[in-house]
Amino acid sequence: MTTTVTSARDDVEAVTRDYIESWYAGDPDRMARALHDDLVKRTPDGDELRAVSKQRMVGLTRDGGGSDVADPAIEVVVDAVDDDIATARTMCADYVDF
Repeated sequence: MTTTVTSARDDVEAVTRDYIESWYAGDPDRMARALHDDLVKRTPDGDELRAVSKQRMVGLTRDGGGSDVADPAIEVVVDAVDDDIATARTMCADYVDF
């Protein structure tokens, strides 16, 4: 019997890749698996912060997401993993997400 053991860092990188790669692939099912139900992204929009929910992110992904970008140049960096919290970044052609 073969057992695969992954580290918490590997798990964080995998879900972070699911998030950003699903955006560029236009894969709403993969996006939905990557995001927490209570997600709220906050994006500066002029003098306000625009809120984007999981439902909205999945819908935008279903509508094509970033699939029109030929080379998204995705990079994922896991900055820290400690007990039950982690910090990771995705850097790509359009965004830097934390």
